[in-house]
Amino acid sequence: MYQMHPKVTREFSAHQRDIGIPRCRQLMRCPMPGGIVSVAVTVCQHITAGSTLLALEAMKMETHVTADRDDVVEAVLVLPGDRVQAKDLLVVLKGA
Repeated sequence: MYQMHPKVTREFSAHQRDIGIPRCRQLMRCPMPGGIVSVAVTVCQHITAGSTLLALEAMKMETHVTADRDDVVEAVLVLPGDRVQAKDLLVVLKGA
């Protein structure tokens, strides 16, 4: 399992946290600015294509971020209540 660079803290925005992540990993990024409503996956969980990873609320509409393939969750970088911006890193999948 990969580990975050020791100097990375919560004060950095989520889009800056991908420093040091191997390129073979599948990075799930935020499609739009908003707030995290719920996180439906945990680390090491096996997921299938179409599985909901998390729910995001933007402009009073809830959007579900889903997996595009079968994989294993390697890291979840957000918590319910977090505010995120477009293209922020949300979830890292192991990849092939």
